[in-house]
Amino acid sequence: MYRRVEDFKLGRRSDEIMSNNIDLESLRSVFERSAGRHPFPDRESVEAAYRNVWPFGLLENHIHDRLRVLLVTNETTGIDTHDLRVTEEAFECLAAISNDRGPSAELNAILSGLPAGTQLRPITKEFWDEAADLGRALVRLKTYQSPNARISSVAQAAKRLASRGYRLTADLSDSPAKT
Repeated sequence: MYRRVEDFKLGRRSDEIMSNNIDLESLRSVFERSAGRHPFPDRESVEAAYRNVWPFGLLENHIHDRLRVLLVTNETTGIDTHDLRVTEEAFECLAAISNDRGPSAELNAILSGLPAGTQLRPITKEFWDEAADLGRALVRLKTYQSPNARISSVAQAAKRLASRGYRLTADLSDSPAKT
């Protein structure tokens, strides 16, 4: 009745993936540079880094305000919060099948303070380096929204399949890319 499938295909290799209009590897490198600049091992390190910038009020609110200034634009860029959410979900699925943790939690933290459907600036060093620092700070402050339950379930199922010997890849080629 049931036959074992040796290759359970979620898609193509992560180094080839583009999630809608966002290149996953470029975005991953932004967050890797951020980790090199500011390790942020705990909440105290975040508060030490940012309390001199924002001495009063909730640090989380100041960080979200700064993220909106850095990332939100009125120009049509081809990248919006939906694209970033798809990218966050792609990193979560890739982490489940390859044990390579991408910046899923950090992207979720950034998205938690941005209005849905907002146009975002392109992924460039000018804006996203600081945004990555702030997203990582929000994760250490534990102020991000809970992950999408559906994506978490798919990721956990993929992890179980991988532990049983299936070879998994992630294919986002069917994602609705904007033209």
